[in-house]
Amino acid sequence: MIDKHFIKTLAATQGVKLDDAAAERLAGALRSASDALAPLSSHSLFDTEPTSFTQALEALGDVDGN
Repeated sequence: MIDKHFIKTLAATQGVKLDDAAAERLAGALRSASDALAPLSSHSLFDTEPTSFTQALEALGDVDGN
């Protein structure tokens, strides 16, 4: 869950101090972007998981049907 506590913890790991209002604004923006992109996540054309990537390379290399 992206909330102000998550944002403040993340910021602290980078040595950045945020007040509650700034953390809440950032959390809201990230939630909004995440919600907007969620429908696309299952249709990504750029799957870079190692097994998927290997399968794609093998399929591309199988030009002569072997």
